[in-house]
Amino acid sequence: MKSNNNLEDINGLDPESWEEMRELGHQMIDDMISFLKNIHHEPSWKEIPEDTKAYFKEDLPEVPQNSKKVYQEFKRYILPYNKGNIHPRFFAWVQGSGTLMGAYSEMLAAVMNPNVTIGEHAAMYVDEQVVKWCKQMLNYPNSSSGILLSGGSMANITGLTVARNSHANSIREYGIQKNNKKLVVYCSEETHSCITKAAEIIGIGNKFVRKIKTNSEYEMDCDKLLEQLLLDIKEGLQPFCIVATTGTVNTGAIDPLEDIYNICKKYNLWLHIDGAYGALAKLDPNIAPKLKYIELADSVAFDLHKWLHVPYELGCLLVKDADNHRSTFAITPNYLLQTERGKRISWRFRCH
Repeated sequence: MKSNNNLEDINGLDPESWEEMRELGHQMIDDMISFLKNIHHEPSWKEIPEDTKAYFKEDLPEVPQNSKKVYQEFKRYILPYNKGNIHPRFFAWVQGSGTLMGAYSEMLAAVMNPNVTIGEHAAMYVDEQVVKWCKQMLNYPNSSSGILLSGGSMANITGLTVARNSHANSIREYGIQKNNKKLVVYCSEETHSCITKAAEIIGIGNKFVRKIKTNSEYEMDCDKLLEQLLLDIKEGLQPFCIVATTGTVNTGAIDPLEDIYNICKKYNLWLHIDGAYGALAKLDPNIAPKLKYIELADSVAFDLHKWLHVPYELGCLLVKDADNHRSTFAITPNYLLQTERGKRISWRFRCH
């Protein structure tokens, strides 16, 4: 077979016409700017018509689709029926709106299409820098590690996995059945349901998630927490983690972090903070004193797509003990070995 060294003759995934795609891209940007500029004139939510829902039941296309036609379908069937969280009158749940600059950034990242777990390239340093900034925002130790994830639920699951392994370091080799004692995690009855899901996923089981009653301010009642903790110890169970919430979904309550921290220190428990909603309130000088003990937690999960309005989805987990974080997940097969030169591979496993 005759080789062809002329790259211009190799189409691959390139568009048939770069200029048509340039024109379409400009049209998309103009349309989206107008959409955001004028969205306050529209209702915050529109009911999806049945004929629109029927469009999404069409079969998989078997031939290439025209890009302009696909974009027109987007404008007709998708854009008018968005969730509404980008609207100034959207008050449901705890959801950020995104920004126009965030949308531009998404495009730039998609063009580069980087994998930030492997190789020596600039995107890895951006990822590392963002984690560093997250530490600085919460005044977390520079020696700690961190990872960017899809959101608070994944950040909490990851944090509880590190907490579990720190108290049962044989789990990676022998599984959770190696332990003679049942592990127990504590949180308030107002804690997000992802903590229960996390306990199920990492093998703790929801029966061993102790949901502690709250006080009149919907904060975890530390007297009841201590009572349950001592009862579990007496019954031969193994408490390993307390999850404190900074900003519950129902009321925005902040658990008594100092009291919970002192209990964790006394009984050698991991303090994990679910700050998905409210941890970044630490940037407000008026609220920061109440969130001081975030700095002392073993791990903290929070979202950047809420108060910081970063486009969905982006959460962060910070772990004080970087070695614990790495040992929970790291594995190095031969195709991920580091080299002295060339396309170097980092150990990071997306932990900084």
